[in-house]
Amino acid sequence: VVRADQARYIRQGFDAMNNSAVFGLIIVICVLYFAMGFRNSVITSLSIPLSLLVTFIFLNVFGLSNNNMVRFALVLCIGLLVDNAIIVVENIYHHFQLGKDRATAIIEGAAEISMPVISATLTTMAAFLPMLLMTGVTGEYMGFLPKTVSIALLASLIVALIANPLILARFMKQ
Repeated sequence: VVRADQARYIRQGFDAMNNSAVFGLIIVICVLYFAMGFRNSVITSLSIPLSLLVTFIFLNVFGLSNNNMVRFALVLCIGLLVDNAIIVVENIYHHFQLGKDRATAIIEGAAEISMPVISATLTTMAAFLPMLLMTGVTGEYMGFLPKTVSIALLASLIVALIANPLILARFMKQ
């Protein structure tokens, strides 16, 4: 006998997260288009679904369930996931515009900006980590937020420093 079927509410929450994520992605792509041009905005916005994919893989590896707090943290991170990619793509493109060949621009551009991007990511993660010090049931539930945000930011860093340069190597043009 089923006494409390929460499947409908969980499905509604997941649909709301998906709608928010898609809407956020569309807004990010539009803003990036006006700031960076079509090609760079598409390359940069690819980092969002790639980062989310890597995030879900790491969430599964670390045994974190897909609950409301995890979904909230992921919606919160949509804007943060693209920050590292913007910096890396723009710096690589800047080196390319200086007349360097594609491979040199990618290697020098990514190397030049890697430490500041890593530092910025770790600083943002550090802002969320004190939430892990909360105790009790509230601390147990709220602990999903800093864990998820940290995993998502690390995934964003991996995508920005590895996947984005690889994508640029194939599709970057003057």
